[in-house]
Order: sequence, then C-alpha cells, then structure tokens
Amino acid sequence: MAVPASAEMAGDDYQSPGRLNSPLERARIERELEAARQREQEAERLATQQQTEERLRLQQQRQQRPLGAQLLDQRCSNCHSTALVQQADRGELGWRWTVERMRWWHGVELQAGEAAVLTAYLARTQGSDEARLKEACWAWGLGLVVVALLAWVPG
Repeated sequence: MAVPASAEMAGDDYQSPGRLNSPLERARIERELEAARQREQEAERLATQQQTEERLRLQQQRQQRPLGAQLLDQRCSNCHSTALVQQADRGELGWRWTVERMRWWHGVELQAGEAAVLTAYLARTQGSDEARLKEACWAWGLGLVVVALLAWVPG
C-alpha cells in the first residue's frame, strides 16, 4: 500500500541561496544592464540601416538595367521563376506569341509598347540561333503553303 508523501518548506527555502546585494552592487548591475540594452539597440539600429542601404542599392541596380529586364522582373516574375524563362529557347516570333498569350489568356497587364520591348529583350537574351533558324524555316514553309493554296484556289 502506497503512503502519500508530502514535503513542507520553510519560507526561507524559497529565497535564492545567493547573498543579498548591497545598494552599490545593485546600482552597478543596473548600469551593466542598461549598457547592454543600449548596445543591443545600437546593433539593431545598425542592422536596420544596413538593410535599408542594401534595399536602396538593389533598387538602383534594378533601375539601371535595360527596360526589357525591368519589365521581365515586374510583369513575369510574379508567376515565373527566372530559371523557367532561361530554359525557354525561342526566337522573336516564339517570344512574341508567348508574351501575347500571357496578355490574352492570363491577363498580364502590359502598356502600349511594353510587349514589343519585352519581346525584343527576350529574343535577344534568351533566344538561340537554332531557335531563330527553326522559326525562319517554319515561316518560309508556312508562306509557301499559303502561296500554293492561293495559286490552287480558283480565282
């Protein structure tokens, strides 16, 4: 059979075993704590200042980039990663179709002329010679089919 155990402590048992600090010792500890608080506040202020300066520097770098790169960041990077755009291998016609498709089907807002700037930038920086050659072959082939159909249709 278990017997309940109890323990009682005297009022002095709840006090810290350390010695009581004298008023001079307390004042010294308070000064040290205040100095530590001030160092911490200064460190936070410096960190905030550095973050603000870094944001401004990055903003200035972005503004110095070509307009096409800025449009890519502002309009496309909300939905697409940079890696996805860099993987795509299209010529000017392919990029034009992609930009227009994003406008028509996905509601990307581009102002007058921005689509042309973005298309030219993407074709210049993300398109390969091979993609341009493929597009040219397709365009010529399609043109020949249209000419043949027009010649065949009785007029």
